[in-house]
Amino acid sequence: MLAGDRFSDSPRTACAAVAAFVRGYNDAIDDSRRQDLFAIAALLVGSSSTQEETHARMWRLISFARDLRPRRLGVLGPRLSYEDDLVKCESAGRHVAKVARHHPRVHAQALDLLEALLAEPVAAPVMPEAPEAPEPALV
Repeated sequence: MLAGDRFSDSPRTACAAVAAFVRGYNDAIDDSRRQDLFAIAALLVGSSSTQEETHARMWRLISFARDLRPRRLGVLGPRLSYEDDLVKCESAGRHVAKVARHHPRVHAQALDLLEALLAEPVAAPVMPEAPEAPEPALV
């Protein structure tokens, strides 16, 4: 809605990886902390980028979630063994939210990470410069 699109949890102008993480986080966080996601939603507008940038953001978010998992439970367990990377990212968001409900510091860290990812300049495709026209030869 912020982007002028129809209501959706997968807006076209939003980075698919960050949107997936935020969907999972939103679904698992408590109501009071959910209000903090309004600022993130505003930053998501226009955040879509190249496939490489989306992939880099996705793995930063998944790595953040993995770092919260106690090693004795394995690397995020079976919930992150999906084939679809965006599903992994959404699952990572749910995991971070579950930890954040008990550790306010994690909620702050998650918001900081999301803001940092969305504040980073989006890599615009580099367009080759047009060659300069040769100067006319003086005869």
